[in-house]
Amino acid sequence: MDVNRANGYQAPSPPPPMPGSGEFAPAPPQAPAVEVAAPAPAVAEVRTERAERASESTDSLQRAVREINSSIAIHRRHLSIRHHEATNRRIVTVYDSDSNEPIREIPPERVLEAHASMLEMVGLFMDTRG
Repeated sequence: MDVNRANGYQAPSPPPPMPGSGEFAPAPPQAPAVEVAAPAPAVAEVRTERAERASESTDSLQRAVREINSSIAIHRRHLSIRHHEATNRRIVTVYDSDSNEPIREIPPERVLEAHASMLEMVGLFMDTRG
């Protein structure tokens, strides 16, 4: 019994014979390896998945707002969260529960409006149409 084989050792294969030595035979042509990519999901499936994630996100956000509002009710405050379309950000507004007047807005809407107008100006500068 060969000790090397028993231990799993395999000797490297000998190099191919040199051309012109009489032992050279051309290697058979090999077909190029072709990788098959998985089919891309259909557009409708992607949209459905995004809508489901957005719905889950909205549900969890509403649940969190309810929990926060119940915990800060003793301070006579409540929260409101809304979506700023131009920047795709959320604005949290803290209200006084007695007067229902806003106390603080995070981030301030005027800052998001300024940001949106700057993005629009950058888009105008970067526009390559003549």
